[in-house]
Amino acid sequence: MHFLLSGMFVALVFLLVIKVFRTTLKPGLSWLNGVAVNLFFICLGTMVISRFYLEIPKIQNESCEIWYGEVLTEPVVKNRFLRFEMLLQLDSIGEEKNRVQVIIRTEKRFDTPLPGQILVLKTKPEKIPCPQNPGEFNYAKYLESLEIRYRCFVKENEWKLLADPGKLSVNLLALKAKKKLWEKIENLETDNNNLGVLYALSLGSKDLLTPEIRESYSSTGAMHVLVVSGQHIALIWMVLSYIFIWLKDIKGGKYIQFFLITGLIWFYTFMTGVTASVVRASGMFTLVSLGKIIQKESSIYNSLSVSAFFLLLFNPQWLSDPGFQLSYLAVLSIVFFQPRISELWKPRLWLTEKVWEIASVSIAAQIGTLPLTLFYFNRFPPWFIISNIVVIPLVTLIMILFIIMLIFWAVPFIFSIFLKVILFLIEVMNTSLRFIEGLPSPGMDMIYLSGFQLLCFVAVIIGITMFIAYKQNHYIFMGLVSMFLLTASGSFRKYETMKKSEMVLFSVPGKMVLGLTQGNTGKFFHNAADTVDMKSNFDFKCKSFLLQNGIRKHELVSMNDSMAILEGFKKIPGNKNYYCRINGKSILILNDPAYFSGLKSSKILTSDIIIVNGKVPKIWKNQLPLFSAYQLLISSSPPKYVDFKSGQSAIVKAYSTYDTRIMGAFRLSF
Repeated sequence: MHFLLSGMFVALVFLLVIKVFRTTLKPGLSWLNGVAVNLFFICLGTMVISRFYLEIPKIQNESCEIWYGEVLTEPVVKNRFLRFEMLLQLDSIGEEKNRVQVIIRTEKRFDTPLPGQILVLKTKPEKIPCPQNPGEFNYAKYLESLEIRYRCFVKENEWKLLADPGKLSVNLLALKAKKKLWEKIENLETDNNNLGVLYALSLGSKDLLTPEIRESYSSTGAMHVLVVSGQHIALIWMVLSYIFIWLKDIKGGKYIQFFLITGLIWFYTFMTGVTASVVRASGMFTLVSLGKIIQKESSIYNSLSVSAFFLLLFNPQWLSDPGFQLSYLAVLSIVFFQPRISELWKPRLWLTEKVWEIASVSIAAQIGTLPLTLFYFNRFPPWFIISNIVVIPLVTLIMILFIIMLIFWAVPFIFSIFLKVILFLIEVMNTSLRFIEGLPSPGMDMIYLSGFQLLCFVAVIIGITMFIAYKQNHYIFMGLVSMFLLTASGSFRKYETMKKSEMVLFSVPGKMVLGLTQGNTGKFFHNAADTVDMKSNFDFKCKSFLLQNGIRKHELVSMNDSMAILEGFKKIPGNKNYYCRINGKSILILNDPAYFSGLKSSKILTSDIIIVNGKVPKIWKNQLPLFSAYQLLISSSPPKYVDFKSGQSAIVKAYSTYDTRIMGAFRLSF
């Protein structure tokens, strides 16, 4: 808050100096006025949002089991769970409401709720937990930006429809049309593996994509085609313009054509879930078409600014949404860089000209989005040009065929033929991307950018862009200084990493994961039966830790694999119980503490740290504690209901206890 107030103060002082003393800025610096005004309003808007817009009411009666409320979003079925957002009524008169995430376990098909319906649930709302491991994605904070702080788990037979929507809205009508269309497609091609890609391409949802398909598109730089955006809207606009071209021959036909096409485009926008990218594209095409109707051409930069303004007016939280940021940066970058890149080579053949056009668009988009891509996704796809040369023509053809297929909705035979052709083209596209994914490439999927490095990277691109536009040397100087700071920051981080040695006990529900790192290498021990099955859990919970701490080489080792256990680990009695010394610290790992139940010893085994993965037995009559430690660490392997007590009544005596199931990962630097 103090930072925002400081920003507002600086902006106001700057503007007052200019106005009061009538100071005139040099022509090359007149843009500072706009920067100051924007800084003021951005800080003011952020303060207003954080103070009023994000005030989420607390659910006081969390023990209550019966709740009712209105469905807000279209339910999504994934891994036998139905997820949607709902507005819970917190009081009997409906004045206090709270937006929550509802998760229903599904074992069989049933009619999913629709937005606007009123449901009654048997559930207990619970707060969405914060991340438990270093670097882990903060899902709770993300949902809080959407005004969601609670979630409700509901059993399949413990909810009922209370009432249907009171009135039919455009949003509800669009979602019903989407549901009916997809049910028809699923009935025609029930077991086709390419339906998930078609669902993403045409209706804007990636929920049906398999992990393998996601990885293929992500690693080859083709994931953007699975997000409904400008390319999709442009194709729909083009096809609809050809269909309704006859309207131009009647009086006032161009206005009828404009409102008809615009209405259909926005109906499609509601069908795809009103995401930031599709609203941006629909808004821009509406503004451009309106300009042509009134015979007034507008600057593409002005159209972008106006669309961004109204989008943020509608939903201020989109400003922090990666999709919103990448969408606008990609368009800005294409508009500025693509014509200049295209001028570097003038192919003579039609085919090479089209290929170069796609390549130049891909390069231009990557220039503008590269900093955010590395910051959010930590990877750079080296074969993005080849993948886009393959994917963009295929996606164009698929979308055109999809729109034509919709025209033949009432002719099942023709509809089915078009659907088969579309799914065949998707199979060709998927096979091509799998081939490109298998091409040899440098390891560019473990790239980490800090917030400071992101700012430096953005400053480099801004400096280059301003130099190209204005040909002034100080912009190159700005870019070079930013590049120096970027590389210096990376070098310092590597230096700090090489000096670092750390032990981390992660919080992975139902598992123990113990990490021992030295410099940029690490070994991670787990107590799962199979390392292959454990890998997905490890990547989800611990991969961000590797990125943030510069761990370039790591090995995942099962405690069952005695050949892979580090030198210095000594096996002690019991199932997978170990003792070791690391950097002067003695560590005892008890995977099987129950083995020591009832055993007597005249000598207590003392250790700096004891890690337990099961319930610590109580001492028997005349039995003394067997183990003593300064720090007792409870791993996340035991269920949360298992209670741990150390001291005179248990075989383990400890001065301090740390439970990773509740408190999150434990870290110790050596």
